[in-house]
Amino acid sequence: MLLDTDLSAKNLFRAVNQYALTVPNYYIGVVPMEPYQFARLDRMVRTQLYEKGAHKHCANISRLYLPRKELGRGLHNLEFRAEMMLLNLWLTLSADENKSTRRAAILQHHRQTYSHASLITTYLHDKYGLTIRDNEAIPKTIQHLRKLQNRSLYNVISTTKLHKLLFSRRELDSVDLEESTLWLRKSMLTPQEEAKLINLQDRNLQWMSSKKNHKKCGKYLDVEHLASKCDRLLHTDYVRRHNEVARRIHRTLAKELGVKNIKKVERYKIDDRKFTKNGWISYDMSIHTEKKVQFNRPDIIVADKRKNRITIVEIGITSQNNLVKTEMEKKDKYQDLGKQMKFQTFGNHDTEIVIIPWVMTWDGVVTEFHNSYRRQLGISDRMEAQLQRIVLQQSHNFVLRELGVAATGITCECATR
Repeated sequence: MLLDTDLSAKNLFRAVNQYALTVPNYYIGVVPMEPYQFARLDRMVRTQLYEKGAHKHCANISRLYLPRKELGRGLHNLEFRAEMMLLNLWLTLSADENKSTRRAAILQHHRQTYSHASLITTYLHDKYGLTIRDNEAIPKTIQHLRKLQNRSLYNVISTTKLHKLLFSRRELDSVDLEESTLWLRKSMLTPQEEAKLINLQDRNLQWMSSKKNHKKCGKYLDVEHLASKCDRLLHTDYVRRHNEVARRIHRTLAKELGVKNIKKVERYKIDDRKFTKNGWISYDMSIHTEKKVQFNRPDIIVADKRKNRITIVEIGITSQNNLVKTEMEKKDKYQDLGKQMKFQTFGNHDTEIVIIPWVMTWDGVVTEFHNSYRRQLGISDRMEAQLQRIVLQQSHNFVLRELGVAATGITCECATR
């Protein structure tokens, strides 16, 4: 059984789509089946995923069927698949009804028996508002139907108070949705681990606590507050999460600078300053300049003699409401420091100063500029996916702890959906 294998989450869903959910394809349009029967099959698949820990009852069901590039998990929806196949079949047969007596007979049989296939165009018009245009290519019509199906999933999400928060800014130009999904597309997470992080993004965790207010700060207890807005966690859990990201970025930059004997990520430790023949790299260290500046302690500074360049890196993990603002602030924060270091570091005025903010929300969302910033740092897609995963895992761990889940062992009691 596929669910008993050691496949990663991405590969498991791909295998389920290819080897399990393709079986009903042989019967669609041949064996009379109604929409509720396909919906029942989808429910059975979700039940199997839940029993193996690959899906949570309280998680966003619609996300299962969205593409991974759209924050979904890429599972095929049998009800949607049946709609597309039946529409394709009906349009193909109808196009040749006047040319082929055999196809005309098939259509006549479906009309006489009032099968679901014969009513598919009316059904899709009532359900999605799909209009079949004359002389429109069939593949284009099917593609349009697929977009309407995805839109229906988003409509369901928008009606749920918590689930809609992750998608609240997906249509804004300032947010890069595809870049925010690298952890879903590039990471090799187990199905169980992916389900946990998905549940965190869905913000469906605060019900696990019997208390309405946070015991440390007294404010209303919800995932958003615990993940990024609690003053009592600012200098502990938030710092540890920040440092886990900084350690990986620092290691990448140190390796690029030519620092020798770099250990694996798990054992890599950050020093205040490391020197090489190519320059130096510092972490969380105050820089003394001739003219006093307000901000002189960025997260990472790389002084590269080969490129005659000074790179200032500032890392931030925030909430969606403050994402764009935080990125702009961190971009502008060290402008004065950069000007002072321009001549002071290498002794010439031609030194290039580059200030790069690496900013992400606690639930993995990034701005439209994030891709260019992280590529300037030499961060590959796979490493960026790892950083997103680290942010989500760290957030998940301390959010559950603050809810008391780790201590009490509370499990999901939601009704099966």
